[in-house]
Amino acid sequence: MQITTGQVLRYDIKMEVGDVQQTVEVTEAAGAIALQKDSAEISTQLAPEIIRGLPSLTRKTYEMIDLSPAVKFPNGLSNRGFNLSVYQPFVSIAGTPGTRGHNYYLDGSNMIYTRIQGDDGYMPSLNPSPESVQEVRVIANNYGAEFGGGHGAALIVTTKSGGNRFNGQVYEYIQNRSFDSRNFFARERSPNNYNNYGGAVGGPIIRNKTFFFVHLERERQKVGAPQILTVPTPLQRTGNFSQTFNTAGQQVLIYDPATTIVPPSGNPTRSPFPGNIIPTNRLDPVALNVLKFFPEPNRPGAITGGDNFIGDALNTDLRRRYQSYRIDHQISDRHKLFLRGFDDYTVPGSQGPLANTVGRVADPVRRHYYVDSPAVQVAHTGLIRPTWISEFRFFANWVNFRNQALGDLPEVWGQNWAGRLGLRNLGPDTFPSFAIAGYAELGALGFAQDYTGKYLIYGPSETMILIRGKHNIRIGGEWKKSQSINVFRQFPSGRSTYDARATALPAVAGTGNGLASFLLGRVASANNRDQVPRDSRSWYLGTFIQDDWRIRPNLTLNLGLRYEYDTPRKDVTESTNFFNATAINPVCNCPGLLEFSRDIFARTQSHVAMHGDNKFQFSPRLGFAWNVRPKWVVRGGYGWFLPGIDLGNTVWTGPVAGASIVDHAVVDDALGLNPPFILGQGFPVPPPLRFDSSFGSVPIGAAPIFAPEFYWQKRPIYYSQQMNLGIQKQIASSMVISVSYMGNLSRHIPHNQLNYNEVPPNLRGPGNAQIRRPFPQFGNIIGFGNPYRTSNFHAGVIQFTRNLSNGLSFTTHYTWSKHLDAGSYLQSIYDTANSYGPSAFDQRHRFIWGGSYELPFGPGKKMLNSRTIGNIVGGWTITGRFEARSGDRLHFGNAANTCNCFSAGTQGVNLTRRPTRNNSGFDPNRMTWFDTSVVVAPAPYTFGTANGQVYGPGFWNVDGSIVKGISITERYTLHLRGEFFNAFNHPNFLGPGMTFGTPSFGRVSSTVVPAGNRFIQLGLKFTF
Repeated sequence: MQITTGQVLRYDIKMEVGDVQQTVEVTEAAGAIALQKDSAEISTQLAPEIIRGLPSLTRKTYEMIDLSPAVKFPNGLSNRGFNLSVYQPFVSIAGTPGTRGHNYYLDGSNMIYTRIQGDDGYMPSLNPSPESVQEVRVIANNYGAEFGGGHGAALIVTTKSGGNRFNGQVYEYIQNRSFDSRNFFARERSPNNYNNYGGAVGGPIIRNKTFFFVHLERERQKVGAPQILTVPTPLQRTGNFSQTFNTAGQQVLIYDPATTIVPPSGNPTRSPFPGNIIPTNRLDPVALNVLKFFPEPNRPGAITGGDNFIGDALNTDLRRRYQSYRIDHQISDRHKLFLRGFDDYTVPGSQGPLANTVGRVADPVRRHYYVDSPAVQVAHTGLIRPTWISEFRFFANWVNFRNQALGDLPEVWGQNWAGRLGLRNLGPDTFPSFAIAGYAELGALGFAQDYTGKYLIYGPSETMILIRGKHNIRIGGEWKKSQSINVFRQFPSGRSTYDARATALPAVAGTGNGLASFLLGRVASANNRDQVPRDSRSWYLGTFIQDDWRIRPNLTLNLGLRYEYDTPRKDVTESTNFFNATAINPVCNCPGLLEFSRDIFARTQSHVAMHGDNKFQFSPRLGFAWNVRPKWVVRGGYGWFLPGIDLGNTVWTGPVAGASIVDHAVVDDALGLNPPFILGQGFPVPPPLRFDSSFGSVPIGAAPIFAPEFYWQKRPIYYSQQMNLGIQKQIASSMVISVSYMGNLSRHIPHNQLNYNEVPPNLRGPGNAQIRRPFPQFGNIIGFGNPYRTSNFHAGVIQFTRNLSNGLSFTTHYTWSKHLDAGSYLQSIYDTANSYGPSAFDQRHRFIWGGSYELPFGPGKKMLNSRTIGNIVGGWTITGRFEARSGDRLHFGNAANTCNCFSAGTQGVNLTRRPTRNNSGFDPNRMTWFDTSVVVAPAPYTFGTANGQVYGPGFWNVDGSIVKGISITERYTLHLRGEFFNAFNHPNFLGPGMTFGTPSFGRVSSTVVPAGNRFIQLGLKFTF
């Protein structure tokens, strides 16, 4: 009888009265699979032969998550996620409204950074290699009350341990560009050199009592992928835009901002540059210096002049060191102890498409980066009574990292590139960032130009298992303490942006060009931001009771209740700022000012919470399993799940003005008439910082110099309701088929980084929009945690599983789903209802099959089973994975925002009719993905109405592997592996550019990562 990780099973065995001497033998067919007669959960079990056999490109266990139903990776990623252990995988499962919030259990401990914000928040601290893993179980919907701290799936991993016999393996996997095919958009095969090698061994320290298991691994990868960008043409570099066209082949007119006239009506007018050429004496000297770091075009590009450069540079130079040590000790027949320590150290070096060009020192992707994540885990299992078991666990995880933009180039870091470009009043750290709408970026980009972090999370948990008659009861709780120390230096060397508005006919979309605005030095926005270290802390408590009550022989109820409490994070350096919307600001004599936690701490001598809390956090779990007939089970359930307050990346950014060394943000008016400064004049000198009610304020009518941020203080509980109803049928001893409905309804989802200083609808129109803002003394006011978002997910799932029998095992499923939400594509803070529509994670159709088949030749098989011949022709195993899914919903952006209102989101577009797709004979080098002629700009001072009208390209992919096992002796075996990713070399395209008014609008220029071309991986493994 096989019981797998995280599974609740019941075997009903009827014993008849017999003779005293009679022997009753109970047998189970090989590969037998049991119905889930006692649980309402929807889950997927990944058997050892699947984990061991399926091809794995990243050599990480969580890569196999996508064998579960209703899995959606964001931004066109396939199942590979990210190669970094601590960052993988960002994925929505069964309708979660985001890519985080799942529970990752490793040998019983929840190994996620439960209450740390940022990229690591709610993510697993370890992503083990398949060689360490025994079993994986993914519970997608409605798990019991013992699981908590998140609102997504529960991923339960059981690792290998030692035994009375020494067992182990030594292995190496390699990839090389000579094995690969060329990407559809590449001129040649991209760089790819990968080596993954290591070994694992387990055995006894003291026989029958103490055992060990050790796994050591190294990984090195140099990989590249083509990147298609838009760079200035030779004519454009001289200010000549006479050959700059839109997608319809019409010349894009460039208007002279010096000719702007504002009549009494308030509707500005301008005159175009003669011949669409900017005079040489008008070109900004700093812009001309920066222009030298753009490479020349190396491909024809589109009629718009876009997509005219392809970079084949090395994108990743990864080095990784992984080590894991495990000890299992049997104290007595009733007590067992488990101890583990592991460390995952990664240096994911990266560089972008400019690496081998004149723009090397301004590469926007290149970074010096390392991540180190050690952890320890202790567990004790005690049999107190035959019907009473205690499970105690303690774990502690750390993460240390450093990320510097261009930090590995000595000719860049600390070399005062701002000064060398002629750009005054900026720090000397790195190359400044320049973002020109519609063109490749230059300079230190990433999330910040320099940031460092240290995370710690630790805590105990206890679960008591009691069996009382028909009740299987679990009672327990967990406590976690978290701390994050970070230094977030976002833009010490400055960042500036440029768009079409400065050279457009005001309030007329389709005119102007971001590069033309840049050449004139007309800055749209700029930021100079640097901070001191911060230290924030919190703790989390979760308690539960779960009762699986077998009220009848064929009916079980799952009854659970969980209570959770999060203390609000507190920054012990007291850098948090708050926004008071009603207090009178002394600078403008108008409402709205900043308040600082340091002042509250000075009065109370108690550390100040960043945001409010909610102590009433109960989550019921209900389910039933009805064994209608011997091979039929009807199951269903409903439950509440509490993910906590996910405030995005506010561990780094966010309302922390109190940590500022410099925090200076300037922006033009909403129509681009008045730039905050001209590039050649240098960044404005930041005003002195005064941490009082005047911080960052200007009088009404003056150009803003600061964009405040704040936490939403009081909010209802963010929760998800999960429900399911399904039928499970055993169609053979080793096969089960299930048909299920599952839903996920999430409410009060935090929406982060929205601008709340948008001009109200009744005040929109021509003229100065800044003075019509609710708080004209500031620029944008960014809020974190506004709990207004909703998400509704419904899906139907058909799942078919076969356990290993006669050499064959597989799991397959088809999912039809619909995922709608409010907030994925918000336009205006005053009209959130209009944003309700297809979610960023909406995917209507998805089918996947993953399986393994041992060919029936060789010793112990049906055919050619003599030892001599069998060893020659036997030992072959074929594994495969096939996935097909529909395209993503696409949403329109607009390069020229003519609402003149500082909108919270994009202005959007209108459609003259529903766009038709160019599917038949589609060639991305010649055609747009859809008919772009039906897209028009909304009228000035209004928003577009098109939302989710276009689907992106669909996806299908086949991965496979062939493994030959060579039996040297009964104990020693050599395995030769060939793994084929995207075996048929099918180019899976990413969605087209969706920003109206840019050269790449409607055009497909890249493939899904990494399923854009075929990869081959060879492996050699020796087991004993």
